[in-house]
Amino acid sequence: MYQNQNILKYFQQAQFLTSVPNFSLLPADSGSEVVFVGRSNSGKSSTINSLCSRKNLARTSRTPGRTQQFNCFNLEADRRLVDVPGFGYAKVSRAIRTRWEKEMSTYLQYRKSLKGLVLTMDIRHPMREVEQSILTWSTEAQLPTVVLLNKSDKTKRNYNIATLSKVKDYFREIDKNYESNIIIFSAKFGNGLDDLASLLIRWLDKNQIDF
Repeated sequence: MYQNQNILKYFQQAQFLTSVPNFSLLPADSGSEVVFVGRSNSGKSSTINSLCSRKNLARTSRTPGRTQQFNCFNLEADRRLVDVPGFGYAKVSRAIRTRWEKEMSTYLQYRKSLKGLVLTMDIRHPMREVEQSILTWSTEAQLPTVVLLNKSDKTKRNYNIATLSKVKDYFREIDKNYESNIIIFSAKFGNGLDDLASLLIRWLDKNQIDF
């Protein structure tokens, strides 16, 4: 878990702000925010809860992917975390999937307060088609991105290192100059949590020091 108490306090104060279905209904486009995306079984909600030292801040739908919502959590001084649990991998109609993908594409490219994207992947099943689509969107928007290779506690070290290398190679192929970070991660045990938290603070508030 956290080695730095300042980081702990920064994210512990997270509070639910709002849940909205459309880009146009989001809070005012000011301050800074980071968005979390990931497949329904990638451990994204657990990652947010671990980051904020809360068990149920981000909740999983009883029917994963059915509720397409932007879920916003407020930090200090107009800083936000945004969770999108219903992103394009749900077993829903093509019309709903297309609408939500358009909402996400618009959000990624036009939200001025958006400072970075966190993509959680199950390290045992990385770089599936939807995750490649997310990375394509984020590169087109030139949005700083961190990939969390989550559930690393379920695999062996050599496997984790090999998977890390493969994902790095993918980033080099799509844009060798693109700003990205890849972390071997475990939401369950907090492995990689300090690296994630420190990175998010730099994105959310470039004036933050002493972390």
